[in-house]
Amino acid sequence: MRFKLPAIALVLIALTLSVSPALSGSKLVVYTLKKAYEKGEVVTIVVKTSPWAEVGIEVINPLMKTVFADQEIANLTGMATFRVLAVPDLWPPGKYVVYASTPGVYNTTTFSIVGPG
Repeated sequence: MRFKLPAIALVLIALTLSVSPALSGSKLVVYTLKKAYEKGEVVTIVVKTSPWAEVGIEVINPLMKTVFADQEIANLTGMATFRVLAVPDLWPPGKYVVYASTPGVYNTTTFSIVGPG
């Protein structure tokens, strides 16, 4: 019986973290300033959410590997901006997925890396 409580707690935590923006009442919008970047360019990722919310992002490359992860506190207007250099040797061409989240809310966007670098 003592093992049921931790399992139930894990399920509740997972459900809380996976609440969609539409159900939570909070909003989280994530986008990049451009849909395509060249190797060696700075990728700018913008997240709009509630003021002072903690925001985390993760960027996944076409090989399904994390190439960037960071967290920051949104400003007074609810914006958090992340900038990362698309290092040519580490960022192969293709489609990248950005996962952004605040407690209880998440969203995604995509962009591409193109060009020889």
